[in-house]
Amino acid sequence: MEVLRSSFSDMLPEIEEAIAECEFMALDVEFTGLNPASLATPRDIADTVQERYGKVRHQSLDFILCQFGLCTFRWNEQRREYEAKPFNFYLMPASSGIRGAPDRYFQCQASTIDFLARNGFDFTKWLGYGVHFMNWDEERLFRERRENEIANTLPGMQLDERGLQFEQHARQQIDRWLTTKEPSVSIACSNGYHYRIVYHLIQKSKRNAQKRAKMEADVAQAIGFRRVIDMMAQSRKPIVGHHMIMDLCQVYHHLYKSLPEQVDLFAAGILTLFPILLDTKYICMANPDIEMAEGRSIFRHSSAPTLPSMLERYVNRLYFVKSASMTCYNLMALALELFCRALNL
Repeated sequence: MEVLRSSFSDMLPEIEEAIAECEFMALDVEFTGLNPASLATPRDIADTVQERYGKVRHQSLDFILCQFGLCTFRWNEQRREYEAKPFNFYLMPASSGIRGAPDRYFQCQASTIDFLARNGFDFTKWLGYGVHFMNWDEERLFRERRENEIANTLPGMQLDERGLQFEQHARQQIDRWLTTKEPSVSIACSNGYHYRIVYHLIQKSKRNAQKRAKMEADVAQAIGFRRVIDMMAQSRKPIVGHHMIMDLCQVYHHLYKSLPEQVDLFAAGILTLFPILLDTKYICMANPDIEMAEGRSIFRHSSAPTLPSMLERYVNRLYFVKSASMTCYNLMALALELFCRALNL
């Protein structure tokens, strides 16, 4: 199911329901590039974990994710099969049309753009109708910028000491009134000077309320697709992908917060976001009883490994799980069992 900016808000309840009902999810991400021109040395088999992470991190800083595929899988006990719900999101950073949103700069790689074009990627939908997104750090800066605008909407009056005391008293009364359902508020004014102060405060409160409502609407629009990532994270459900280190780095940097330089901090952070990760590439590498056929991973049924032995080999290969707690290890066992059931084993 294709999701664009115009349909995103209407689709959110269905997406939320699909995530809430599913046993696990699968994701796949498309980027604007894979190999940064500024990367001094390409990825090498001799890279340490830190070196390899640094190179993948570099890719996430230079390029952005332009398409996000999400598929939820719900087990139908009566039919003894999984029901899949796919969602395809075109993504474009929040900038144009939203005042105060950060204006991103990103690179594109010719070979990647050519690959996308040859595989049916719609650049018009991406550039013109992609769902906006921003991470938590950008949201904080966005809110600060807009709050400063609101604070400076009306300049303060030049008041003497008595005027400042009256203004503080009047503001407290107005603030209390705004939190109640009372139709009016009575503020005793002894002269025209006091009336002017009250009028100024009311005008400022009214305009600030209007601007704050507009700010919240703009923030919701700018956050956009990150709300889906927040739903996925809150569900704490297994997430399946193939060779998804770049996918995870892109999601972390553009939809969560800035990527740390140290791989151990990234590992801890990504497990905080998604505690159960299953990478089918590592599952295949860790198990000689899995064959690659026509781009799909399948077991030879005559020699399918037992779940405990498969899990043990898989855990020893996957760096993220090495950094996880025993609770995550137990959850991984459940997630891996679900994945095996999805392959009809």
